[in-house]
Amino acid sequence: MELTHCSGVLALHAIAFSDKRPIVLPMAVSVLQVAREMIEKNRFHGVLVDERSSPRGVISIRDIAKAIFIVGEEGIELVEAGSLGKILENPCHLYASYPPIVASSDISLEDAVELMVARNIGCLPLVDEESKLVGVLDERFLIKAIPEYARVGPCDIASWDVLWVEPFEEILASVGYMLSSGIRRLVVRLNGEYRLVSLVQVMKYVVEEGVLGRLLRGERAPLEEPVEKITVKPWVVECSYTLKEVSSIVAFEPTGAVLVFDREGNRGPGVLTERDLLVALYQELKSRER
Repeated sequence: MELTHCSGVLALHAIAFSDKRPIVLPMAVSVLQVAREMIEKNRFHGVLVDERSSPRGVISIRDIAKAIFIVGEEGIELVEAGSLGKILENPCHLYASYPPIVASSDISLEDAVELMVARNIGCLPLVDEESKLVGVLDERFLIKAIPEYARVGPCDIASWDVLWVEPFEEILASVGYMLSSGIRRLVVRLNGEYRLVSLVQVMKYVVEEGVLGRLLRGERAPLEEPVEKITVKPWVVECSYTLKEVSSIVAFEPTGAVLVFDREGNRGPGVLTERDLLVALYQELKSRER
């Protein structure tokens, strides 16, 4: 366990923005159970703890997707070989990240955000003097700390070079694009509308009783369905929105992202994610020092 304790210049403690319903898991819980809990609680991360309630690992929705799907045709082979059931029954610690990066429970908001941005992590467990878990910082909750007077707007931080897929693309191929590109979402244009598909939607689809039963029987058809089947209509924002408004929307969006349109610049759609907002919060906090 890598313990980080920084001395921030701000008195505000990050624990005030910690997740009140985090996913905390024993080491032996199954992959399937973790996936279902993430979907139920709309979370992208879980913290694995030992018998002393000390963090021993962090598992993300991406880790679970990698465990269930192998990029490319191997994903189909996995299903046909009947190995999917065994993977879903495996303990989640086999696919978690070790050792977890953790911080002291009294870390400041600025230092916590700086650590998460620097280490490119979306989940930061907080521990007490005995290394017991006392809170979990998640980017989804930290972005609520964005002030009303943030100096930039959504069009300043959105990603405009987005990855697209056609609505008829197979679900399995779309998962492959996300995993190989290191992203959690794809844009899909469907009947003149822009939609998003994310790893969360994929996992929700896979663990449905009917779909899961077919996959466990070795059927490949569910993964060959067009990706439009599992797309969602996201919230759309414009440059006139404030970051505070956008962060409130993103915090409750199942995909953890919104689409952005720059009407004046004729750009769009761009994608603005929780991670983009976390970086913006970090830059805003750093600017207070100057």
